[in-house]
Amino acid sequence: KRIMKYIKTTMYFATEGKSTEEITDKAVYLLGGYTLTKHQGGWEGDNHIVEEESFSLEFILTQPKAEEIRELANYIKDKFNQSEVWVTAQDITNTIY
Repeated sequence: KRIMKYIKTTMYFATEGKSTEEITDKAVYLLGGYTLTKHQGGWEGDNHIVEEESFSLEFILTQPKAEEIRELANYIKDKFNQSEVWVTAQDITNTIY
């Protein structure tokens, strides 16, 4: 078995119904690959429930790539006219058998 250390970085964002193809293409170019997951979420807005489709874009990296992550997050914000893109990062250990 081999034990490997990685950084799992995840971006959370909404698209307002637009295609994610340009985002995923840019993710491959900047970071070498991705996993895209669709979500349905909701929260309480100004006296009403707000529901929207959102996505998480996940990367498993062998080294930090802060500049590339920032570039992609800003691209997503601009592309989908979002006020923010949430980014999380955590160290993970992967065992390969």
